[in-house]
Amino acid sequence: MSSIPVLLAGGGAAWEARLVASWGFGMPGLQLVRRCLDLADLLATASTGTAEVVVVDAELRRFDRESVTRLHECGAVVVAVVDDEPAERRVRDLRVDAVVSREVGFEQLATVLRVAVAASQGSDTKAATASAEDEPPGALPAGPGRDIDGTVVAVWGPVGAPGRTTIAMNLAAELAVVEAPVLLAEADTYGPCLAQLLGVLDEAPGLAAAARAANGGLLDVPRLHRFAPQALPGVQLLFGPTRSERWVELRRSSLDEVWRVSRRLAAWTVIDAGFCLEQDEALVYDTAAPQRNAATLSALEAADVVVVVAAGDPVGVARLVRALPAVREWATGSKLQIVVNRVRSAVMGSDAEAQLREALRRHTGLDVACFLPDDPKSLDAAVRSGRVLRESVPRSVVRQRLQSFARELTGRAAPSARRRRAS
Repeated sequence: MSSIPVLLAGGGAAWEARLVASWGFGMPGLQLVRRCLDLADLLATASTGTAEVVVVDAELRRFDRESVTRLHECGAVVVAVVDDEPAERRVRDLRVDAVVSREVGFEQLATVLRVAVAASQGSDTKAATASAEDEPPGALPAGPGRDIDGTVVAVWGPVGAPGRTTIAMNLAAELAVVEAPVLLAEADTYGPCLAQLLGVLDEAPGLAAAARAANGGLLDVPRLHRFAPQALPGVQLLFGPTRSERWVELRRSSLDEVWRVSRRLAAWTVIDAGFCLEQDEALVYDTAAPQRNAATLSALEAADVVVVVAAGDPVGVARLVRALPAVREWATGSKLQIVVNRVRSAVMGSDAEAQLREALRRHTGLDVACFLPDDPKSLDAAVRSGRVLRESVPRSVVRQRLQSFARELTGRAAPSARRRRAS
Protein backbone atom coordinates (compact mmCIF):
# COMPACT_ATOMS: atom_id res chain seq x y z
CA MET A 1 0.00 0.00 0.00
CA SER A 2 1.41 3.40 -1.00
CA SER A 3 1.96 6.02 1.69
CA ILE A 4 -0.35 9.04 2.03
CA PRO A 5 1.69 12.28 2.13
CA VAL A 6 0.54 14.54 4.98
CA LEU A 7 1.08 18.19 5.95
CA LEU A 8 0.72 19.33 9.58
CA ALA A 9 -0.18 22.87 10.64
CA GLY A 10 -0.83 23.01 14.35
CA GLY A 11 0.55 26.44 15.17
CA GLY A 12 2.73 24.92 17.90
CA ALA A 13 -0.16 23.19 19.68
CA ALA A 14 0.55 20.29 22.03
CA TRP A 15 -1.32 17.78 19.84
CA GLU A 16 1.00 18.54 16.92
CA ALA A 17 4.16 17.90 18.94
CA ARG A 18 2.69 14.68 20.30
CA LEU A 19 1.85 13.39 16.81
CA VAL A 20 5.24 14.32 15.42
CA ALA A 21 6.90 12.42 18.25
CA SER A 22 4.72 9.39 17.52
CA TRP A 23 5.58 9.66 13.83
CA GLY A 24 9.20 9.07 14.72
CA PHE A 25 8.38 5.47 15.55
CA GLY A 26 6.94 5.01 12.06
CA MET A 27 3.41 4.36 10.85
CA PRO A 28 2.82 2.32 7.69
CA GLY A 29 0.75 4.14 5.09
CA LEU A 30 1.42 7.73 6.26
CA GLN A 31 4.29 10.02 5.31
CA LEU A 32 4.90 13.33 7.07
CA VAL A 33 5.95 15.74 4.31
CA ARG A 34 6.26 18.96 6.31
CA ARG A 35 5.34 20.60 9.57
CA CYS A 36 4.12 24.03 8.43
CA LEU A 37 4.70 27.11 10.55
CA ASP A 38 1.51 29.03 9.70
CA LEU A 39 -1.33 29.21 7.19
CA ALA A 40 0.78 30.96 4.54
CA ASP A 41 3.38 28.20 4.77
CA LEU A 42 0.62 25.57 4.58
CA LEU A 43 -1.00 27.08 1.48
CA ALA A 44 2.34 27.53 -0.27
CA THR A 45 3.39 23.94 0.39
CA ALA A 46 -0.01 22.52 -0.58
CA SER A 47 0.11 24.42 -3.87
CA THR A 48 3.10 22.31 -4.93
CA GLY A 49 0.92 19.20 -4.91
CA THR A 50 3.24 17.29 -2.60
CA ALA A 51 0.54 16.25 -0.09
CA GLU A 52 -2.82 14.50 -0.26
CA VAL A 53 -3.94 15.45 3.26
CA VAL A 54 -3.48 18.48 5.49
CA VAL A 55 -4.13 18.27 9.23
CA VAL A 56 -4.72 21.77 10.58
CA ASP A 57 -5.60 23.24 13.95
CA ALA A 58 -9.04 24.87 13.84
CA GLU A 59 -7.65 27.85 15.79
CA LEU A 60 -4.81 28.48 13.36
CA ARG A 61 -4.76 32.18 12.55
CA ARG A 62 -6.76 33.07 9.41
CA PHE A 63 -7.98 29.52 8.88
CA ASP A 64 -11.34 30.16 7.22
CA ARG A 65 -13.59 29.14 4.33
CA GLU A 66 -11.36 30.77 1.73
CA SER A 67 -8.30 28.84 2.91
CA VAL A 68 -10.25 25.55 2.91
CA THR A 69 -11.39 26.30 -0.65
CA ARG A 70 -7.81 26.97 -1.74
CA LEU A 71 -6.58 23.75 -0.13
CA HIS A 72 -9.31 21.80 -1.94
CA GLU A 73 -8.29 23.46 -5.21
CA CYS A 74 -4.77 22.14 -4.56
CA GLY A 75 -6.23 18.63 -4.40
CA ALA A 76 -5.75 18.23 -0.65
CA VAL A 77 -8.13 16.61 1.83
CA VAL A 78 -8.59 18.91 4.85
CA VAL A 79 -8.80 17.47 8.37
CA ALA A 80 -9.40 19.94 11.21
CA VAL A 81 -8.38 19.42 14.85
CA VAL A 82 -10.80 20.91 17.40
CA ASP A 83 -11.11 21.06 21.19
CA ASP A 84 -14.89 21.43 21.71
CA GLU A 85 -18.28 21.07 20.05
CA PRO A 86 -18.74 24.74 19.01
CA ALA A 87 -15.41 24.64 17.21
CA GLU A 88 -16.48 21.43 15.49
CA ARG A 89 -19.70 23.04 14.25
CA ARG A 90 -17.77 26.04 12.95
CA VAL A 91 -15.17 24.07 10.98
CA ARG A 92 -17.78 21.71 9.56
CA ASP A 93 -19.51 24.80 8.22
CA LEU A 94 -16.22 25.65 6.48
CA ARG A 95 -16.66 22.37 4.52
CA VAL A 96 -13.61 20.53 5.86
CA ASP A 97 -13.50 16.83 5.00
CA ALA A 98 -13.12 15.46 8.53
CA VAL A 99 -12.85 16.62 12.14
CA VAL A 100 -10.85 15.06 14.99
CA SER A 101 -10.34 15.92 18.65
CA ARG A 102 -7.12 17.39 20.03
CA GLU A 103 -6.83 14.21 22.12
CA VAL A 104 -6.79 11.99 19.03
CA GLY A 105 -4.29 9.14 19.07
CA PHE A 106 -1.94 8.39 16.20
CA GLU A 107 -3.66 5.20 15.11
CA GLN A 108 -7.09 6.82 15.27
CA LEU A 109 -5.84 9.77 13.20
CA ALA A 110 -4.36 7.39 10.62
CA THR A 111 -7.75 5.69 10.27
CA VAL A 112 -9.55 9.02 9.83
CA LEU A 113 -7.05 10.14 7.18
CA ARG A 114 -7.39 6.94 5.18
CA VAL A 115 -11.21 7.12 5.27
CA ALA A 116 -11.17 10.81 4.23
CA VAL A 117 -8.83 10.13 1.32
CA ALA A 118 -10.90 7.16 0.18
CA ALA A 119 -14.08 9.27 0.34
CA SER A 120 -12.51 12.08 -1.69
CA GLN A 121 -11.33 9.65 -4.36
CA GLY A 122 -14.74 8.01 -4.54
CA SER A 123 -16.59 11.32 -4.98
CA ASP A 124 -14.93 14.54 -6.06
CA THR A 125 -17.47 16.72 -4.33
CA LYS A 126 -18.88 14.66 -1.49
CA ALA A 127 -16.37 15.66 1.16
CA ALA A 128 -15.74 19.21 0.06
CA THR A 129 -19.38 20.19 -0.33
CA ALA A 130 -21.31 18.38 2.37
CA SER A 131 -25.04 18.92 2.09
CA ALA A 132 -27.23 20.53 4.72
CA GLU A 133 -28.46 17.07 5.78
CA ASP A 134 -24.89 16.13 6.76
CA GLU A 135 -24.55 19.02 9.21
CA PRO A 136 -24.48 18.09 12.90
CA PRO A 137 -27.57 18.78 15.01
CA GLY A 138 -27.64 22.34 16.30
CA ALA A 139 -25.60 23.79 13.42
CA LEU A 140 -28.36 26.40 13.01
CA PRO A 141 -29.48 27.76 16.39
CA ALA A 142 -33.10 28.60 17.03
CA GLY A 143 -34.36 31.65 15.20
CA PRO A 144 -36.07 32.69 11.97
CA GLY A 145 -35.88 30.06 9.27
CA ARG A 146 -37.80 27.74 6.99
CA ASP A 147 -38.32 24.00 6.83
CA ILE A 148 -37.85 23.94 3.04
CA ASP A 149 -35.34 25.66 0.82
CA GLY A 150 -36.38 28.85 -0.96
CA THR A 151 -35.72 29.87 -4.55
CA VAL A 152 -32.83 32.07 -5.70
CA VAL A 153 -33.44 34.53 -8.56
CA ALA A 154 -30.53 36.47 -10.08
CA VAL A 155 -31.40 39.61 -12.04
CA TRP A 156 -28.71 40.32 -14.62
CA GLY A 157 -28.36 42.63 -17.59
CA PRO A 158 -25.51 43.60 -19.95
CA VAL A 159 -23.60 46.86 -19.93
CA GLY A 160 -25.64 49.96 -20.66
CA ALA A 161 -27.92 50.21 -17.60
CA PRO A 162 -30.93 48.31 -19.00
CA GLY A 163 -32.71 48.70 -15.64
CA ARG A 164 -31.77 45.55 -13.75
CA THR A 165 -31.72 47.24 -10.31
CA THR A 166 -35.16 48.78 -10.79
CA ILE A 167 -36.53 45.44 -11.93
CA ALA A 168 -34.81 43.53 -9.10
CA MET A 169 -36.26 45.66 -6.30
CA ASN A 170 -39.76 45.87 -7.82
CA LEU A 171 -39.77 42.14 -8.57
CA ALA A 172 -38.81 41.44 -4.93
CA ALA A 173 -41.68 43.67 -3.77
CA GLU A 174 -44.17 41.80 -6.00
CA LEU A 175 -42.89 38.38 -4.94
CA ALA A 176 -43.40 39.40 -1.30
CA VAL A 177 -47.10 39.95 -2.00
CA VAL A 178 -47.43 36.38 -3.26
CA GLU A 179 -45.02 34.50 -0.99
CA ALA A 180 -43.07 36.24 1.79
CA PRO A 181 -40.48 36.52 3.19
CA VAL A 182 -38.21 37.78 0.40
CA LEU A 183 -34.51 38.64 0.68
CA LEU A 184 -33.19 41.27 -1.74
CA ALA A 185 -29.39 41.13 -2.04
CA GLU A 186 -27.21 43.71 -3.78
CA ALA A 187 -24.27 41.96 -5.48
CA ASP A 188 -23.28 44.76 -7.86
CA THR A 189 -19.65 45.61 -7.09
CA TYR A 190 -19.50 48.52 -9.53
CA GLY A 191 -22.50 50.74 -8.80
CA PRO A 192 -24.66 49.66 -5.84
CA CYS A 193 -27.59 52.04 -5.40
CA LEU A 194 -30.48 50.19 -3.75
CA ALA A 195 -30.20 52.24 -0.56
CA GLN A 196 -30.64 55.47 -2.50
CA LEU A 197 -33.51 54.13 -4.63
CA LEU A 198 -35.36 52.93 -1.53
CA GLY A 199 -34.64 56.08 0.49
CA VAL A 200 -32.67 54.25 3.18
CA LEU A 201 -30.18 56.53 4.93
CA ASP A 202 -28.74 54.25 7.63
CA GLU A 203 -27.18 51.38 5.68
CA ALA A 204 -26.68 48.10 7.57
CA PRO A 205 -23.46 46.03 7.28
CA GLY A 206 -25.19 43.97 4.61
CA LEU A 207 -23.64 41.55 2.15
CA ALA A 208 -20.03 42.26 3.13
CA ALA A 209 -20.75 41.40 6.77
CA ALA A 210 -22.59 38.24 5.75
CA ALA A 211 -19.66 37.21 3.56
CA ARG A 212 -17.20 37.79 6.41
CA ALA A 213 -19.31 35.66 8.74
CA ALA A 214 -19.57 32.93 6.11
CA ASN A 215 -15.81 33.00 5.58
CA GLY A 216 -15.30 32.36 9.29
CA GLY A 217 -17.88 29.59 9.41
CA LEU A 218 -20.18 31.72 11.59
CA LEU A 219 -23.09 32.45 9.24
CA ASP A 220 -26.43 30.94 10.16
CA VAL A 221 -30.06 31.91 9.58
CA PRO A 222 -30.47 34.15 12.69
CA ARG A 223 -27.24 36.02 11.93
CA LEU A 224 -28.19 36.56 8.28
CA HIS A 225 -31.58 37.79 9.47
CA ARG A 226 -29.83 40.43 11.62
CA PHE A 227 -27.63 41.56 8.71
CA ALA A 228 -30.68 42.18 6.48
CA PRO A 229 -33.08 44.82 7.86
CA GLN A 230 -36.63 45.05 6.52
CA ALA A 231 -36.70 47.64 3.75
CA LEU A 232 -40.18 46.92 2.38
CA PRO A 233 -43.21 45.01 3.63
CA GLY A 234 -42.14 41.38 3.47
CA VAL A 235 -38.70 42.22 2.02
CA GLN A 236 -35.35 42.22 3.82
CA LEU A 237 -32.38 43.92 2.19
CA LEU A 238 -28.71 42.93 2.10
CA PHE A 239 -26.97 46.14 1.10
CA GLY A 240 -24.01 46.01 -1.26
CA PRO A 241 -20.55 47.41 -0.43
CA THR A 242 -20.84 50.97 0.83
CA ARG A 243 -17.45 51.88 -0.68
CA SER A 244 -16.10 50.74 -4.04
CA GLU A 245 -12.89 49.34 -2.55
CA ARG A 246 -14.78 46.90 -0.32
CA TRP A 247 -15.61 44.56 -3.22
CA VAL A 248 -12.54 42.51 -2.19
CA GLU A 249 -14.54 41.23 0.81
CA LEU A 250 -17.01 39.46 -1.50
CA ARG A 251 -15.15 36.22 -2.17
CA ARG A 252 -16.94 33.61 -4.24
CA SER A 253 -16.63 30.79 -1.71
CA SER A 254 -18.13 33.02 1.00
CA LEU A 255 -20.99 34.21 -1.20
CA ASP A 256 -21.82 30.64 -2.18
CA GLU A 257 -22.48 30.03 1.52
CA VAL A 258 -24.51 33.26 1.85
CA TRP A 259 -26.87 32.12 -0.95
CA ARG A 260 -27.15 28.67 0.64
CA VAL A 261 -28.18 30.11 4.01
CA SER A 262 -30.51 32.61 2.32
CA ARG A 263 -32.60 29.69 1.03
CA ARG A 264 -33.33 28.81 4.67
CA LEU A 265 -34.19 32.40 5.58
CA ALA A 266 -36.48 33.44 2.73
CA ALA A 267 -38.96 31.90 0.31
CA TRP A 268 -37.36 33.95 -2.45
CA THR A 269 -33.89 35.47 -2.67
CA VAL A 270 -33.59 38.12 -5.39
CA ILE A 271 -30.00 39.08 -6.26
CA ASP A 272 -29.25 42.33 -8.08
CA ALA A 273 -26.14 41.20 -9.99
CA GLY A 274 -23.52 43.33 -11.71
CA PHE A 275 -23.18 43.51 -15.47
CA CYS A 276 -19.63 42.21 -15.94
CA LEU A 277 -18.99 38.48 -16.42
CA GLU A 278 -15.31 38.68 -17.33
CA GLN A 279 -12.48 37.18 -15.31
CA ASP A 280 -9.36 39.33 -15.09
CA GLU A 281 -6.85 37.62 -17.37
CA ALA A 282 -4.00 38.74 -15.11
CA LEU A 283 -5.63 37.11 -12.08
CA VAL A 284 -7.52 34.12 -13.46
CA TYR A 285 -4.63 31.74 -12.74
CA ASP A 286 -4.11 33.13 -9.25
CA THR A 287 -6.77 31.45 -7.12
CA ALA A 288 -5.70 33.49 -4.08
CA ALA A 289 -6.47 36.83 -5.72
CA PRO A 290 -9.95 38.30 -5.22
CA GLN A 291 -12.06 38.72 -8.35
CA ARG A 292 -14.23 41.81 -8.68
CA ASN A 293 -16.85 39.93 -10.69
CA ALA A 294 -16.97 36.97 -8.29
CA ALA A 295 -20.21 38.26 -6.75
CA THR A 296 -21.99 38.24 -10.10
CA LEU A 297 -20.59 34.85 -11.13
CA SER A 298 -21.51 33.33 -7.76
CA ALA A 299 -25.06 34.67 -8.08
CA LEU A 300 -25.50 33.18 -11.56
CA GLU A 301 -24.15 29.81 -10.45
CA ALA A 302 -26.43 29.69 -7.40
CA ALA A 303 -29.60 30.91 -9.11
CA ASP A 304 -32.56 28.70 -9.90
CA VAL A 305 -33.88 31.42 -12.21
CA VAL A 306 -31.88 34.10 -14.03
CA VAL A 307 -33.89 37.11 -15.13
CA VAL A 308 -32.02 38.52 -18.13
CA VAL A 309 -32.83 42.20 -18.66
CA ALA A 310 -32.50 43.80 -22.10
CA ALA A 311 -33.16 47.36 -23.17
CA GLY A 312 -35.97 47.52 -25.72
CA ASP A 313 -34.00 48.93 -28.62
CA PRO A 314 -31.57 47.57 -31.27
CA VAL A 315 -28.50 48.41 -29.17
CA GLY A 316 -29.89 46.72 -26.05
CA VAL A 317 -30.89 43.60 -27.99
CA ALA A 318 -27.45 43.35 -29.63
CA ARG A 319 -25.70 43.65 -26.25
CA LEU A 320 -27.87 40.92 -24.78
CA VAL A 321 -27.35 38.55 -27.70
CA ARG A 322 -23.56 38.95 -27.47
CA ALA A 323 -23.47 38.42 -23.70
CA LEU A 324 -25.97 35.57 -23.42
CA PRO A 325 -23.45 32.74 -24.19
CA ALA A 326 -21.40 33.83 -21.16
CA VAL A 327 -24.55 33.87 -19.01
CA ARG A 328 -25.38 30.34 -20.12
CA GLU A 329 -21.83 29.23 -19.31
CA TRP A 330 -22.19 30.29 -15.67
CA ALA A 331 -25.90 29.66 -15.14
CA THR A 332 -25.80 26.06 -16.30
CA GLY A 333 -28.57 24.83 -14.01
CA SER A 334 -30.77 27.91 -14.15
CA LYS A 335 -33.94 28.73 -16.03
CA LEU A 336 -33.46 31.87 -18.14
CA GLN A 337 -36.28 34.43 -18.30
CA ILE A 338 -35.88 37.40 -20.65
CA VAL A 339 -37.42 40.72 -19.60
CA VAL A 340 -37.33 43.51 -22.17
CA ASN A 341 -37.37 46.90 -20.49
CA ARG A 342 -38.18 50.40 -21.75
CA VAL A 343 -39.98 49.30 -24.91
CA ARG A 344 -40.62 52.41 -27.06
CA SER A 345 -42.72 52.59 -30.20
CA ALA A 346 -40.79 55.73 -31.20
CA VAL A 347 -37.73 53.51 -31.69
CA MET A 348 -39.19 50.15 -32.73
CA GLY A 349 -42.48 51.17 -34.37
CA SER A 350 -46.08 50.41 -33.49
CA ASP A 351 -45.43 46.63 -33.37
CA ALA A 352 -42.39 46.98 -31.10
CA GLU A 353 -43.10 43.95 -28.91
CA ALA A 354 -43.64 41.65 -31.89
CA GLN A 355 -40.37 42.79 -33.50
CA LEU A 356 -38.40 42.37 -30.29
CA ARG A 357 -39.91 38.96 -29.58
CA GLU A 358 -39.05 37.71 -33.06
CA ALA A 359 -35.49 39.10 -32.98
CA LEU A 360 -34.69 37.60 -29.57
CA ARG A 361 -36.30 34.27 -30.42
CA ARG A 362 -34.26 34.06 -33.63
CA HIS A 363 -30.91 34.98 -32.05
CA THR A 364 -31.24 33.39 -28.60
CA GLY A 365 -33.78 30.60 -29.01
CA LEU A 366 -35.71 32.00 -26.03
CA ASP A 367 -39.11 33.62 -25.83
CA VAL A 368 -39.62 36.89 -23.95
CA ALA A 369 -41.23 36.39 -20.55
CA CYS A 370 -42.17 40.03 -19.93
CA PHE A 371 -42.26 43.34 -21.82
CA LEU A 372 -42.07 46.57 -19.81
CA PRO A 373 -43.06 49.81 -21.56
CA ASP A 374 -41.06 52.99 -21.23
CA ASP A 375 -42.82 54.91 -18.45
CA PRO A 376 -40.44 57.57 -17.11
CA LYS A 377 -43.21 59.44 -15.31
CA SER A 378 -44.09 56.50 -13.04
CA LEU A 379 -40.47 55.53 -12.45
CA ASP A 380 -39.46 59.10 -11.67
CA ALA A 381 -42.26 59.31 -9.13
CA ALA A 382 -40.99 56.14 -7.46
CA VAL A 383 -37.42 57.44 -7.29
CA ARG A 384 -38.58 60.81 -5.98
CA SER A 385 -40.50 59.16 -3.14
CA GLY A 386 -37.88 56.47 -2.44
CA ARG A 387 -40.45 53.71 -2.84
CA VAL A 388 -41.22 50.84 -5.20
CA LEU A 389 -43.94 51.02 -7.84
CA ARG A 390 -46.27 48.91 -5.71
CA GLU A 391 -46.32 51.71 -3.12
CA SER A 392 -45.95 54.85 -5.23
CA VAL A 393 -47.73 54.15 -8.54
CA PRO A 394 -49.63 50.87 -8.06
CA ARG A 395 -51.75 51.30 -11.21
CA SER A 396 -48.84 51.88 -13.61
CA VAL A 397 -48.53 49.45 -16.50
CA VAL A 398 -44.93 48.61 -15.53
CA ARG A 399 -46.04 47.61 -12.04
CA GLN A 400 -48.96 45.52 -13.33
CA ARG A 401 -46.73 43.60 -15.74
CA LEU A 402 -44.11 42.95 -13.07
CA GLN A 403 -46.90 41.76 -10.79
CA SER A 404 -48.02 39.26 -13.45
CA PHE A 405 -44.43 38.15 -14.04
CA ALA A 406 -43.92 37.56 -10.30
CA ARG A 407 -47.05 35.41 -10.18
CA GLU A 408 -45.81 33.39 -13.15
CA LEU A 409 -42.51 32.76 -11.36
CA THR A 410 -44.29 31.53 -8.25
CA GLY A 411 -46.85 29.52 -10.19
CA ARG A 412 -49.67 31.43 -8.49
CA ALA A 413 -52.46 32.55 -10.81
CA ALA A 414 -53.77 36.09 -10.48
CA PRO A 415 -57.07 36.36 -8.55
CA SER A 416 -60.18 36.57 -10.73
CA ALA A 417 -62.08 39.82 -11.17
CA ARG A 418 -64.97 38.43 -9.09
CA ARG A 419 -62.68 37.52 -6.20
CA ARG A 420 -61.04 40.94 -6.33
CA ARG A 421 -64.44 42.68 -6.14
CA ALA A 422 -65.48 40.42 -3.23
CA SER A 423 -62.35 41.30 -1.29
